[in-house]
Amino acid sequence: MSFETHHGRYRVEKVLAERKTFISRKKLEYRAEFAIDDQQKELRFTESLKESGRGMDAGVGVQSESYNTLSGARKGSFEDHSRQLGKHYDASVDYGAIREAIKGLTEAAGYSFSYLVTTKGL
Repeated sequence: MSFETHHGRYRVEKVLAERKTFISRKKLEYRAEFAIDDQQKELRFTESLKESGRGMDAGVGVQSESYNTLSGARKGSFEDHSRQLGKHYDASVDYGAIREAIKGLTEAAGYSFSYLVTTKGL
């Protein structure tokens, strides 16, 4: 897991699944970004799931995933996505639980929580 800050923005990234072979590499990564506005007493939050890969898989076509962020926050866990990487992982990451934990800490500190579908407006 990595954590970085840049110009008042905070980013947390975690590689959820990774597969390396002789001719290919695939990775599934969760990213959460947020900014804190002390004057407005607000935390603005966004998240994404990124699937990347390079190389070739013998006998397997290219598969990609996209989703409409205009419909709101992403739901579920990464287990369905990790099956594309050729292995079922026992670990479970619930996007909603992460978001709700951050929201709870934010509100406990007396700040409001705003979910953004993109990084625009952070």
